[in-house]
Amino acid sequence: MLQRAFKRECLISPIHIVTDGREGIRYLQGEGEYAQSDKFPFSQLVLLDLNMPNADGFEVLQWRKHHHGYYFVPTLVVSASNQQEDIQKAYELGATAYFIKPGSLEQLQKFARTIYDFWMSSAKPEIKNCRSPVGLPRFQER
Repeated sequence: MLQRAFKRECLISPIHIVTDGREGIRYLQGEGEYAQSDKFPFSQLVLLDLNMPNADGFEVLQWRKHHHGYYFVPTLVVSASNQQEDIQKAYELGATAYFIKPGSLEQLQKFARTIYDFWMSSAKPEIKNCRSPVGLPRFQER
């Protein structure tokens, strides 16, 4: 639904969705099929759900925290959980921000626009020591 919200807001970026936490880590590392950086460019922004199979969002944050080169990739947790324990743990593990998932497509569109506006107006660090970064997100408005 979030991908649809970005599309409805006419925000274009290479977006790759993974179905579980282990796949997300493989993508970030550029492992296996994700080694093709022209097809799977290095992530410059991660939207992370906490509730994923095989490795949950906390495990992805933990992995990221212990792999220094990836620690600087902004990672926004987008979760249905509004539990203070989850929010606290996500920040302790290095989440850049924590958002409660909007409930409707209209709210998701507003959320997508907010992320876009925030990301486009923020200063970004040069990310080194990772697999061949290809630059910061190429968001464009239609």
